[in-house]
This record gives sequence, structure tokens and C-alpha cells, in this order.
Amino acid sequence: MMLPPGHAARVGPPGLAAQPVGTGPFRFVEPVIGERIVLDANERYWRGPPASAGVVFRTMPESASRLAAVRASQVDLATNVPPDEIDTLERDGVRVASRPGIQTLYIRLNVRKPPLDDLRVRQVRQTPDGALRMPQRGHFSNQSLR
Repeated sequence: MMLPPGHAARVGPPGLAAQPVGTGPFRFVEPVIGERIVLDANERYWRGPPASAGVVFRTMPESASRLAAVRASQVDLATNVPPDEIDTLERDGVRVASRPGIQTLYIRLNVRKPPLDDLRVRQVRQTPDGALRMPQRGHFSNQSLR
């Protein structure tokens, strides 16, 4: 997105989101908050018009909805495909491509406040059968915590 001073002064910060200015192969048409962003081909793009007449970015937070849209050919691309669905999609003839992400996720725990200030709480692990176990001398005991 470019930031022409005159346009920025005229529309202000909130207006920049609704009326962005760019120089790419597509031009902004409309945002429908929480639903879609619509772009049309920029016929005056310096490298010539793009091969596609337009692009629509749809918001689909539910993975089941995204996968149903892919299978029904309602969309050409979907992101954040659940890993356990990849084999099924490929068997259905859908081409799946993956790339390393750039997002780092972490959980920050405040161990200075209860209950995490108690080391024993932080050491507890839940086993596949649902029982909570405490480590004993480097490995987990069979003794459940109550």
C-alpha cells in the first residue's frame, strides 16, 4: 500500500483501510468486514493487466467450511488446512502445497501467581487415560494426584 500525503490527509487513518492506494496488478474494490475483500484487475498496471479479472479474499474461520468450499470448487485456494485432512484432500484430487510459516506461537505462564507458583503444579502431566501424574525421579509414577 502506498501512502500519498494528500489522500492520507483527506481520508484520515480510518479511511486508509476503506480506501487504500496501491500500485499492484489489482485495484481495491470493496471490503465487507468479516466476509470478503474484493479486488479487480488493474488494466493500467505497468507490467500489463493480470491474467485474472479479479480476486476475492473470503473470510472463512471454520476449517470445515474452507474444506467444503475447496471440495465444491467454490474457492481456488485455502490456507490453514488441518494436517489430518491433507491425505483426504489429496485422495479427492486436491493439490496440497505446504510452506514453512513465519509465525511463532508461544504460551507465557506467570509462575509467580497461584496455582503456577507451586512447582508441583507445573510438573503434573496428563496421561492418555486422563489421569494426572507427578514425575518421580526422572519419570512418571503410576500414582494419581488428587
